[in-house]
Amino acid sequence: MVASIIHLDAGSLAASQFAELCSSVALLAGRLQQQGVPAITLLQCSGSADAAACVAALQAAPFPQTSPPPLIVSQPGQLPVSLRLALEHLDPAAPANIVLISVAHSSSTATQALRLGCGAAEHLPASAATAAQVQAWGLQAVACHAALGQVPPVLMVGYVMKQSRQLDLSRQGMLPLLAGPLPAAPDGLAETVEPALANSSADGGIPFLSFFPIDLSSSLQHQLPRCHLVLQKLTDFLQPSSSGSGAVAPFSPEAVGLLAALEQQQQQQQQKEQKEQKEQQQIKAWEAAGAVQLHMVDSAVSLQPVMDRALLAQHLQATALTMRRQGIPMRAPASLLLHDCNAADTLRLLAAAGVGMPCILKPQAACGVAEAHQMAFVLHGSGLDGLEVPLPAVAQEYVDHGGCLWKVYAAGHRVFWTQRPSTPNLGQLAAQLAANPDADIPASIGFDSLRSLPTKLPEQRRAAQTQAGGGVGEGAASGCSTGSSTSGVAGEARGQHLMQQGTFEAVAAALRQRLGLTLFGFDLVLDHGAGELVIVDVNYFPSFKGIPEAPAALQAALRERWAASLAAPGGV
Repeated sequence: MVASIIHLDAGSLAASQFAELCSSVALLAGRLQQQGVPAITLLQCSGSADAAACVAALQAAPFPQTSPPPLIVSQPGQLPVSLRLALEHLDPAAPANIVLISVAHSSSTATQALRLGCGAAEHLPASAATAAQVQAWGLQAVACHAALGQVPPVLMVGYVMKQSRQLDLSRQGMLPLLAGPLPAAPDGLAETVEPALANSSADGGIPFLSFFPIDLSSSLQHQLPRCHLVLQKLTDFLQPSSSGSGAVAPFSPEAVGLLAALEQQQQQQQQKEQKEQKEQQQIKAWEAAGAVQLHMVDSAVSLQPVMDRALLAQHLQATALTMRRQGIPMRAPASLLLHDCNAADTLRLLAAAGVGMPCILKPQAACGVAEAHQMAFVLHGSGLDGLEVPLPAVAQEYVDHGGCLWKVYAAGHRVFWTQRPSTPNLGQLAAQLAANPDADIPASIGFDSLRSLPTKLPEQRRAAQTQAGGGVGEGAASGCSTGSSTSGVAGEARGQHLMQQGTFEAVAAALRQRLGLTLFGFDLVLDHGAGELVIVDVNYFPSFKGIPEAPAALQAALRERWAASLAAPGGV
C-alpha cells in the first residue's frame, strides 16, 4: 500500500507564502488520508518560533477528515534522523511504497529519501511553489506511484476544476486516487465497452482508474504526459467582465493555455502515429513508443451551448422537437435575448416572441461568473423597468409547475434523477396584477439563484389568504403538491406518467447526441395544465449530489470514453 511523507522547509518560505503553503501542505496530507493513503507531515524549522508558527498554521487548515495526520518537527541538522523516523513509522519493511513530496529550496531532502529507499520523490522549489501546485503535484506523484505495476494497467485521469469542487466530489467518492476494475460493464454495455478495452490492456481486463488534479498555473509539460484522459470543468475558469455584463465570458488565459497544450500534444501523437503507420509498425493502444495517448473527455467547443443561455435555448427547442417526434409530449420555453430592457419596447418584442407574463430574466452568461446567477421574476410589464439583471439577458417564458423540479444527471449512457422543490406558481399573481396594476404585489422579484432560490413567496401567501374559494391554495402555489383546480388535476393525470426513467433516458440520449457531451445534467418540469414536459436548463458536469451510484457511473463513462478514443485515434 502506498504512503506519503510531505516535507515542508519553513525556512525557505517567503513571508507572503508562509500561511498559504502551510495550509496547503496540511490539506494535501488530509486529502491523502481521506483516500486511504497514510501520510506524515515532516516540518523543517530553524527555531522554536518558526515551528510554533508553522504548527499553528497547519492546525488552522481545514481538513477533509476529523483527525489530522501525524506531524514530525525537525531542525535542519536533524533532518536525516527525522526522515528515517517518518519512514519507519509508515512502512519500515517496504520503504519503496512511500512517496516523498518536498517543498523546499533545495532538492537534498528528496535525494536523501531516494537513497533511503523511498519509491519516489517529488521536489517543488519553495520560491515558486503555490498552494494549487502543492495539491496537484503531490497527488499526482502519489497517484503515479500507486499505478506502477498494476495489472491491468491504470487509466490516468487528470482533472481540471476549482479546488472547492475537487473537495466536494472527493467527499462523494468520485475522484479516487486508485479505483479498481469493474467486474463487468453495467447496463448491458459489456459488448461495447469491454472488448475495446481488452484490446488495449496487457491481460484483457478493464483497467484501473486513477484521478489526480492538474494545476493550470504551473508547467503543463510536466503534468499532461501523466494523463490518458483530461476530465475538465473549464467553466470554472472563465474571465469575468469588469463591467458586470451578462455577456458570456471567455475562457481564462490558464484555460486557453491548457487547450493549446492539449492540441499540441494531440498533434504530436497523430504525427507519430502516421509515421509509425507508414513504417507498417503496430502501435499498442496503451503506449506509442513510450508516449501516453491523451484525450479530453468533452471538448471546449461542446461546452459553448451550456455557457450561453441564448444558444442553449435553440438546442432546447430542437431537443423538444426530437422528443415530440418520438411521441413524448415535451416543449421548451419561449425565449428572447434582450440587449436593452424597458417596459415600453420590450413588452412588444416579448409578445412577438411568445413570451408573456410571468417570465423569468436570466443573464446570457449561464455559468462561471457571479453575474450568471442574478435573475428576476417579472410578473407585470412595469417590472421590466429598473431591473438589476445584467444585460444582455434571456427572457424566458415562466411555466407554472407546482413547485416541483426533476433534476436529471447523465454520465455516459447512465441516467439518474432526483425530484426537488422548485420555484412556485406565479401565473395567478401575474393575472391579479394584469387586472389591477396597483395591487399589493411586486411587479418583479430579483434573486440570486446560487444563494437562495425562492421556493415560497410572501405575496402568494397573502393572495391565498385573501382569496375566497378560488380553488388554489398555498400548497399548490409552492412545494411539490398536486394542483387543486380541475385543469391542474387532469393535466397532472395526463403528464405525471412521463416522469419516469425511460423518459429521462430518451431526453438524455437526444441531448447527448445533439451536444456531444459525456457528463451533463438537465432540468425538467411538468406543465400540469398542458400535461407535457418542459425542459428548462442544461448544465455541464453537475454535482451528482444525492446519487450514490455516481462514482461507479463516472468511472464507467470514462472507461467508455477511453474505448471510444482508441477506436477513433486523434479524437478529443
